Amino acid sequence: MGSRARRWSIVALGAILCGLVVASDVYLCPFAAVTGLPCPGCGLTRATLALVHGDLTAALRLHPLSPIIAPLGAFLGLEAVWSYLQQKPPTWSAALLRRLRIRADWLWGALALVLIGVWGIRFTGALGGPVSVVSAWR
Repeated sequence: MGSRARRWSIVALGAILCGLVVASDVYLCPFAAVTGLPCPGCGLTRATLALVHGDLTAALRLHPLSPIIAPLGAFLGLEAVWSYLQQKPPTWSAALLRRLRIRADWLWGALALVLIGVWGIRFTGALGGPVSVVSAWR
């Protein structure tokens, strides 16, 4: 199998596996599976599915940062897949960050701090409280 066909096959297999995991009721979060507590990102997969279905209220209830993180993750994920298929390094996000004069490490660090901050605040009952670690949205 040629190199290009091999890359397309790997991407297709990865998409199928991701779809199967999302469609199942398995724990997607190792932290929640071990502790029974939600991690800072718990609820993001279900919130993203709610956004895809047009249910903003459910998405915000599951994770208040989902309208920011889901599109960002989709953009970066699609760029990485496209770059892999073309055998080129990712350029869109790097060019965008340069244009906005934002350093990627600063941006990711700030996003991690906000994510952890929201996680802590939710344990106090604010922002809908901690999300259930079992799938409640389908």
